[in-house]
Amino acid sequence: MGQEKDAVYFDFVSQPSRAVVLFVRCASLPVEERPVALRKGQQRSKEYLSMNPLGKVPCLKEADGFVLPESAAILKYLAQKHQVADHWYPSNLRQRARVDAAMDWHHWTARRGAAGQVWNRVLAPMSGQQGSEAIAEGSVGILKQALQDLEGYWLASTPYMAGEDISIADLLVVMELTQLHMLNGALKGPSMEGQLQPFRKVQKWLQRTQDATQPHFSAVHQMLHKASANAVEWKGSMKGGVGVGPGDQPRPPLSCHRGAPQCILRQSPWPWRPYCWLADLHTDSEKMLSKGMAGEFGKPTVADAAEAGMKNFRHTLMYNSMSGHGRCTSGQDLEGYWLASAPFMAEEDISIADLLVVMELTQLHMLDGALKGPSMEEQLQPFPKVRKWMERTQETTEPHFSAVHQMLHKATANAMKWKGSMKGQSRL
Repeated sequence: MGQEKDAVYFDFVSQPSRAVVLFVRCASLPVEERPVALRKGQQRSKEYLSMNPLGKVPCLKEADGFVLPESAAILKYLAQKHQVADHWYPSNLRQRARVDAAMDWHHWTARRGAAGQVWNRVLAPMSGQQGSEAIAEGSVGILKQALQDLEGYWLASTPYMAGEDISIADLLVVMELTQLHMLNGALKGPSMEGQLQPFRKVQKWLQRTQDATQPHFSAVHQMLHKASANAVEWKGSMKGGVGVGPGDQPRPPLSCHRGAPQCILRQSPWPWRPYCWLADLHTDSEKMLSKGMAGEFGKPTVADAAEAGMKNFRHTLMYNSMSGHGRCTSGQDLEGYWLASAPFMAEEDISIADLLVVMELTQLHMLDGALKGPSMEEQLQPFPKVRKWMERTQETTEPHFSAVHQMLHKATANAMKWKGSMKGQSRL
């Protein structure tokens, strides 16, 4: 993909892509927009993978060859590099930390709650796959709690999530909620309007964010509205109410989807394999304060940006495992991308990102108490670099590593006792 300028690669069906492109346009950044057609599998093409081996969007590539995945990392990097209006990503340490906190909060709340519904109640059945009604119903509850948090905390006393002015956090979160337009094509469950109705502050914030970013807001949502219309058409073509529970058989997708190429990783029809792009989870929000000078942040280094993008991987681990969007490829990404040529995720030295991600994997010790399913050891066995990295991280952080895991090991022991008691009961 030859280019002479900085460019962002995106697809408007991706919520994070919409957020990044919206920011590029609103801030008038000198960044080219290069569409990647997920529906055609272009994110898995040899050409694209040579640039971004993670095979997801959005992705930033600069003229000198520097590549940065992960939407929140891209947003922060661009805001700092181009010294945009301060409200987008404030220079004041505490104001900036609140933006980071809002971006971090949304991964496991608004994003998970909205995506779980859209996938299981619209996209899966439209593409002939088996959705999970249990996950869909659980996602309704997750989103309700997220909306309560938005209403009662993030928007309790300010017009935007991080204060008086719009920030990159608002862009990320609002895209998850606008994705709920797809529920117009759902065969069951509450609509977008029904779920937002009790939350007046959230509704006003959505409208305020839209108004503050026009005409770009409407432009980046054109494809979503087309997809929503297609979902409504599919819904109308269905005869009777077909659910997505264990006993239901989803109808085939619309004729325009038949014969589509199969995704290499998900083995599902192209239109909605993207809820592997929906798992492009955004960056965690810890500050790298080792530079000192609180409140005075210079332009970000390549190392800063790489670490910010890599910290997002923690959310991918959790999100893929819990939200029901296909198979999780996190182990493959760790092995083949983040640890491909370096001992730690952000190159030669340990960083706060390694600490975040390794904690998600050590949590798998609890599987020693599981009655079914693969163990931690079995899941890590195919990934020697991951196993060595975990050992390296532990050794680098001892004796503190062992100390902070004492409670986890006690919980694992209790889980194993419970497992033993359950097996004993089953023999009675």
